[in-house]
Amino acid sequence: MYQINAVHLNKKELQNTFYQFFDLCFLKKSINNDTNIFHDDITLIIQGHTKIYKGINNIIEELKKFLLEFENEDFILEEININEISSDVSYISSIIKSNYKTLCLTLVMKWINNWKISHIHLSSDITSNKTISNNDLEKLVKIRTSELLVKINHLEMAASLDFLTGLYNRYKFNELLLNEVNFAFNNNTPLSIIFIDIDNFKLINDRYGHLIGDQTILTIANIIKKNINSNHICARWGGDEFVILTPGYSSNDATVLAETIRKEFINIETLNHITITASFGIAQYSKGDTIKLVLSKADLALYKAKRKGKNRVEK
Repeated sequence: MYQINAVHLNKKELQNTFYQFFDLCFLKKSINNDTNIFHDDITLIIQGHTKIYKGINNIIEELKKFLLEFENEDFILEEININEISSDVSYISSIIKSNYKTLCLTLVMKWINNWKISHIHLSSDITSNKTISNNDLEKLVKIRTSELLVKINHLEMAASLDFLTGLYNRYKFNELLLNEVNFAFNNNTPLSIIFIDIDNFKLINDRYGHLIGDQTILTIANIIKKNINSNHICARWGGDEFVILTPGYSSNDATVLAETIRKEFINIETLNHITITASFGIAQYSKGDTIKLVLSKADLALYKAKRKGKNRVEK
């Protein structure tokens, strides 16, 4: 029996999509071809993996691998929290239990004609039921510890993602940037940063309202996600600003990527037929640069693009 603790439960379609995913993955364990509940730009993060998985087929395969360790266990949905971020974006977190395992499942849901899953985050405790002692007290301690670890994992995930777009937030990006700068320094490999700022975004918000503004942000984020590869790290830097970290890319390589994204913005169909453009600033890390310096160089390049008329790439 489900124990539901939800902030918003007034959208039946939202609940149905979540329960359909839970049923396929954890009860029937047959998620093979049920792709109608996934957004085209779906992403997946699994605890312990540094990689963000993209593409419906890849994600289904990774989910099946993750669930293999629970193939002989029964699952119970113990708790579900549904939080409405905007009219077309909701964030669902849930606690799922199986014998002596506790899983934390978090979904970012987007409304596009119906509710679709656009991001999945899965984590579990590290205690296997095969190693649990028969002593009841020891079992209880381990179960409680596992539950605490899952809640900590959930909090860490919540602190890392921007829930409107499913991208990393600025805090997490800075942490990953430090790691990549250290790697580039130690291995003499190129590393570039791309700053992206939507042109005239305040006018879009003022003229059409914040819901259209949010839709614009989502549209931009999805185009960026479609064009980057699995080694790239993308974050929502601020309200209408994004940043892409491109390990292994020189500034010239990053310019080619930025131009590809910039041109795609111009051709997109948006609500109210808004023309969306963006300005791009690019900087390449030089050995010995501080984090502050390399970010400053990219920021200066962005403002150079703005001063030169917007809708352009500068470095």
